[in-house]
Amino acid sequence: MDPKFVTPLLLAAVVVFFVYRRVRRNFGRQLVSERRLKFRVIVLALVGALILIGSLQHPLVLGALAGGVAAGIGLAMIGLHHTKFEASSEGRFYIPHTYTGLLVTALFWVACATGWSWSISRHRLRHRRTKTRLRLCNATHSRCSCLRC
Repeated sequence: MDPKFVTPLLLAAVVVFFVYRRVRRNFGRQLVSERRLKFRVIVLALVGALILIGSLQHPLVLGALAGGVAAGIGLAMIGLHHTKFEASSEGRFYIPHTYTGLLVTALFWVACATGWSWSISRHRLRHRRTKTRLRLCNATHSRCSCLRC
């Protein structure tokens, strides 16, 4: 099988698996793992810092990033307010707010679909421009010296 097709399929399978795990953790009593929470905070802080560094030269992206952070903080506060915590002899547990978790999952899928459709339309637009340039170049030159032909 061609690697150009295998890599996106494997990546899609990994994303679906992680989303499945995330959705499954929206329901029922969950064990609190401090190491896992600390690890996630560190990894997500590093990813956020890298995204911030990459968007410093693009004011529109920086504005979208600020809006996303504000919405994320709002959703986190709502989820934290509705999450129940309990300590028992078995350990410390939390019961997440189901609707907040499902809303976050739905927003993730909407963002994925939006990014995918934007990427497809951008690819088609680029392909149309390239075809037009090639036609114009071939029509005006019998022996073209440009690098595109």
